[in-house]
Amino acid sequence: MLNQAVTELENKLLNLKDISYDSIDNLMRKIMKSHKVTAKQLHNSFTNKYKKTPDDWIKGKMKNSKDDVSAAC
Repeated sequence: MLNQAVTELENKLLNLKDISYDSIDNLMRKIMKSHKVTAKQLHNSFTNKYKKTPDDWIKGKMKNSKDDVSAAC
């Protein structure tokens, strides 16, 4: 159940258009509710898997994808 929640969070973060704190928080709340896990459980499981918070993880992914596009030009 918790692994599914983390996987859903990963996938939805990658498709999130607005990566602000509020947007990520709202996404996490929806996932927590649908998987019946706590904020702490979801956050800690994600952090244990990636060694980064969801906020830092997606911001790093976005930065890397922008760097990749710049390098290709």
